[in-house]
Amino acid sequence: MHHERVAILDFGSQYTRLITRRLRDLGAFGLVYGPGATAQEIGGPDLKGVILSGGPNSVMEAGAPDLDPAILALGVPILGVCYGQQLLARNLGGVIHRSSRREYGKAMIRIQDPESLLFRGLEDELQVWMSHGDHVEKAPAGFVVTSHTRGVPVAAMEDRARRIYCIQFHPEVTHTQHGSKVLMNFLHVCGMKLDWNTGQFIEEKTQAIRRQVGEGRVVLGLSGGVDSSVAAVLIHRAIGDRLTCIFVDNGLLRQGESDEVVRTLHAGELAALLAGLASGMVPKMRACLDAILRIEFLSGYVTGDRAAEVRAQGDRARKLWLNPKMASIRLAGRLPDELLDDVE
Repeated sequence: MHHERVAILDFGSQYTRLITRRLRDLGAFGLVYGPGATAQEIGGPDLKGVILSGGPNSVMEAGAPDLDPAILALGVPILGVCYGQQLLARNLGGVIHRSSRREYGKAMIRIQDPESLLFRGLEDELQVWMSHGDHVEKAPAGFVVTSHTRGVPVAAMEDRARRIYCIQFHPEVTHTQHGSKVLMNFLHVCGMKLDWNTGQFIEEKTQAIRRQVGEGRVVLGLSGGVDSSVAAVLIHRAIGDRLTCIFVDNGLLRQGESDEVVRTLHAGELAALLAGLASGMVPKMRACLDAILRIEFLSGYVTGDRAAEVRAQGDRARKLWLNPKMASIRLAGRLPDELLDDVE
């Protein structure tokens, strides 16, 4: 299923991911692309709008990130934020003032156009968050200046015919009053249904994993961090015990954290969450886990007599791993070799 989508071109702003978060909070799906993304790459029937993020560069510098001109011809509304505004203004014939010092912090903007679509439903003055060096001195032909500050003559501008909207401030940060309202007004211009939510996303990803894996198996390296843990939960939801997670203690976790990861994510002995393959593991214990990993992986690919042989090897390795004598030292990963001989 394809959701309506806003393409966010990331020109290097520290706030780009916040734009995505704010859109999703409002019920819109935002997808981040690199600054060199082309119209062909971001286009499609599900594209409803484009946002150009801020960035640390000056549009007056040679080699500064630029915009594929064909994006302006995609026929969807465009919102330029900070660097994005300056880039659009420069490319469309406006005048950019290059400043020797940056403006960073709170500022008051004065809304001067009551017909502004971005500022619809807002008061005449707003406190916003600025983070810029250059600014637009003169708007390009076809644009209406909709707000200004004491030191910035073009704090926002709109070309309603071409549906291009620009703001010098950052609506995605909480320091900007009614920033979410500004973004919501842009989404209304885009004509979005605002029906996206995290639950739908999880269900779609789960179904996609089932389609991709089919009847196969998955071996997942698990560190206990956000990325791998979320991946583990999604994959397990999709294919259950056909997922084998390998926790590798790389020595960089805080004291006691590796045990906590195993306790939190170990769904039972047969879930095959293997706490091991760490450098401190004794040889026989490592060999046991290596065997389980190899068997779990191969069992998804081999057939016939070879499959029966692999299953037999797996039964022996699991029997050793699940032996009660092994249980007390499974998390610690350490046991003298002579005691491991007794386990067998």
